[in-house]
Amino acid sequence: MAAPRARGRDPLTGRKRYLERTFHSTMRSVAMLAGVSVNRAVSVLNELVRLGLVRRRDVGRSALVSLDRENEVGRLIAAIADVRDAVLRRLRQGARAVS
Repeated sequence: MAAPRARGRDPLTGRKRYLERTFHSTMRSVAMLAGVSVNRAVSVLNELVRLGLVRRRDVGRSALVSLDRENEVGRLIAAIADVRDAVLRRLRQGARAVS
């Protein structure tokens, strides 16, 4: 399933919101969103699980993954994503004020 895209919006912001809404994503979905092979995504995600940055939960034949927000680095990654969104909002507001 591809991330929803709204006209005139940053596709990465849309992807982030998609992942936040679903909270857990399959490794296959992460691979599609990242534009890499499933094997590459599984390899990287398993390493992130080993490091404690990502949580993995096996459900049937699928593995669901999510950012571990209890991990200090996971919290920092989430905060950086939030800062990016705030900066983009301010830039859009400034652009509207100029036009």
